[in-house]
Amino acid sequence: MAGGPQGELAVKNADLAVATRSAEAMLHEISASTAVAEKEKSKVAVIVSDVSNTAAARPTRRPLPAPAVPAGLSPYSFTVMRLRLAHAP
Repeated sequence: MAGGPQGELAVKNADLAVATRSAEAMLHEISASTAVAEKEKSKVAVIVSDVSNTAAARPTRRPLPAPAVPAGLSPYSFTVMRLRLAHAP
């Protein structure tokens, strides 16, 4: 029997060696990509922290108070009067 179990074992060992080298190369590539991603992640974390600190340091804006309605006018008529004045020619 030419080739028999010993020949099959030799072929499988050769295939295993090729697969092992390929897996090592992929693992090295994945490790390098992960290192780059972690570096970018840390840069983004610094930016987010800076933006958050800047936003927290800003005073909050208060809404402007509603204008006082003169005596004798309803809020509706006062609003209409203000709109007419604002759009008067």
